[in-house]
Amino acid sequence: MIPKFRVWHNNKMYTELLIYDGEDYLDWRDFEDGRTFEDTILMQSTGLINSQGVEVFEGDVLYYPENPEGEKYGIVVWQKESLAFVLETAFDYLPYDFWAVGEVIGNIYENPELLEEVE
Repeated sequence: MIPKFRVWHNNKMYTELLIYDGEDYLDWRDFEDGRTFEDTILMQSTGLINSQGVEVFEGDVLYYPENPEGEKYGIVVWQKESLAFVLETAFDYLPYDFWAVGEVIGNIYENPELLEEVE
């Protein structure tokens, strides 16, 4: 799998980018020249598509009404301990099976108000 990223920079999300191996350099197609990683936040794709056909990225906020635990919102995060993307809720970390029915309702950068739902 080739890693795929999107970038949050200056209050704007960029999805078309190139990352050069071994260098901290991006080339956004919207700009004449590239930008450095300074003041940018990389979000890696999980490589997974949810039940609505939307690609799920690190930092996405998911709504999943079918959770038997009662928690309805979570944030996609990379968990170093398990070396996997998981869904962080107010009380727990959930594996991918919950994402399959989850709806991507935004992300923590474009929609910071959604963080209140997770807490």
